[in-house]
Amino acid sequence: MPNSGSNSVKEQSTASGQTEVGVAVLPFKNISPDSSLDHICQGFMLELITDFSRFKSFKIVSYNSSSLIDPDVTTESEAVRNLNVDYIVKGTFSHRNTIVNMYVQLISTYDNRLVWAGKYQDNVDHIFTIEENVLEQLVVALQQQLNADIISDYKKKPLANLNAYACWLLGFNELKKGTLEADEKAREYFQQAIDIDPQYSKAYTGMSLSYFNEWSCQIWDRWDVSRKGAFEYAKKAFDIDDNDYTAALVLGRIYLYNGAYDTAEHFLRKAIRLNPNDTDVLIQAASCFAFLGYPAEGLKMYYRAMNLNPAANDSYRSYGIILHFENGEYEKALEIAQLDIGRYGWVDMPAFIAANYYMLGDEEKMNEYWQIFVDQYKDKIAYGRDFSPAEPLEWMVRANPQKVKSKITVFWNYMRSRLNVEQPAVFEKKKIKSPPFLFRQHDGVWHIAYDGKDLVMPGVKGLADIHKLLSAPAREVHCSELMGTSIATDDNYLIFDEKAKKEYREKITRLKEAIANAERTGAESKLRKLQEEYDQLINYLAASTGLGGKARKANPLIDKVRSAVTWRIRNAIDRIEKKHPSLAKHLSISIKTGIYCRYSPENPVDWSL
Repeated sequence: MPNSGSNSVKEQSTASGQTEVGVAVLPFKNISPDSSLDHICQGFMLELITDFSRFKSFKIVSYNSSSLIDPDVTTESEAVRNLNVDYIVKGTFSHRNTIVNMYVQLISTYDNRLVWAGKYQDNVDHIFTIEENVLEQLVVALQQQLNADIISDYKKKPLANLNAYACWLLGFNELKKGTLEADEKAREYFQQAIDIDPQYSKAYTGMSLSYFNEWSCQIWDRWDVSRKGAFEYAKKAFDIDDNDYTAALVLGRIYLYNGAYDTAEHFLRKAIRLNPNDTDVLIQAASCFAFLGYPAEGLKMYYRAMNLNPAANDSYRSYGIILHFENGEYEKALEIAQLDIGRYGWVDMPAFIAANYYMLGDEEKMNEYWQIFVDQYKDKIAYGRDFSPAEPLEWMVRANPQKVKSKITVFWNYMRSRLNVEQPAVFEKKKIKSPPFLFRQHDGVWHIAYDGKDLVMPGVKGLADIHKLLSAPAREVHCSELMGTSIATDDNYLIFDEKAKKEYREKITRLKEAIANAERTGAESKLRKLQEEYDQLINYLAASTGLGGKARKANPLIDKVRSAVTWRIRNAIDRIEKKHPSLAKHLSISIKTGIYCRYSPENPVDWSL
């Protein structure tokens, strides 16, 4: 029965402008006499909560809260209502002979309706493998079912009454249609989401994807305009939330097509790392990895996406054709192609099929599929105008961002020879060697090289501070200059009295002794922390005393700015340390923070900035 009254969970969340849908995973129940399954039930619930939390669209109730709920209660119970969620997940485990059975339900708390159910069965000896596989499939299935259920419900409501997440979801559903009209409709939903919540990163990601659709496969005569829109909105999304895996994916693809291969790989791997269960992310990244020269890795991503999302197999097959081709598995690629006849997702997909037949020596089939490609090119790219025989090939070469010479390059070279095109398709691009000491920002991403190792990092304010210090070695830079603000000179106050100053100096003496001891014992981590504390005290004391060592008056805002800048720089160094410990150590020793900051390395470094 539906909940009584008008204050349903969905209505409450809509009224509050909530941007997430609430989901609670209740304890899974062991319904067999074998008590050994009890810990399996508990562990499965905890793992499901953890995996489900990767999807930023949903607000997942913590284990501590949901584990207190009796799994036998209905959604009408007060305990479930107090969780204030839209859906609950519950299920059972049973064990008979050597077989384990698992039954899972997804229930809407709005009307106590069973939305989805799944049953899994396998040998008890494989219980942990079962658990891992079921978790992955279940998370994806639940997300898709939740989205479908929410879309169906929200389509009945006026746009003005929807929350930001609902607008995003409806917009994303439009994007899947793959038409220009749907893209325009999607932008209306995404803009509505931005109007509701200007800091909702997924809305900007949606905007980016709408332009990305046009840029990548629809309006080729607006290539630059669409690419700019896709990049700027994705960058905005990532600036708001650097854990937005969809934004990271879009940025990775755009950097790939711009030829910034290392930056592209950085963002693509970040997207996968942030959510390895999102099959749309996996399949898109898989094709990019083929272009980057990692076809074997891309093929693993492809089959992971296929296994996690069987319902999307039809739309994913085109990726499998390319990936099997680049892995030299031509027969396998053609097996997939036979399932895709007449519904080529990409304009040049028939050309990839032709390439497979070329590699197998079947010229007749190669010619057949090349002609299909030319016909599609005339219809979708040339809009019916006449063109030279070589034009579709040249377009395909430009449209596929190969980092290195690959198997498709071999086919292109053959076709160029056959079509009497003078310029060979040589795509083996030598990696541009970075300067030995590099600290430079490009398109919002930092490219850094030191001690023979390169790294790429997203923009954070502390890296910009470090860049400014590196550009003027030994120069003292006031913290307000790094902050980019001016500080008034009125409303001064005494920073500390003589007694406090004496206590600081005694503490500095103790720190000197501790630093000397840490140097003797080789305690690097301890030495770094002591040195930071020492530098801060010295800077503070120096900035707080005037002529004759007397306590000096200072602006009350300076200490706040000093603290903020110090945190920014130290936070940036901490991020660097995770990827490049030797560079982090160099910066920690060489950069002094305080009211005045400076970069003073023991040995000069010739940075390319």
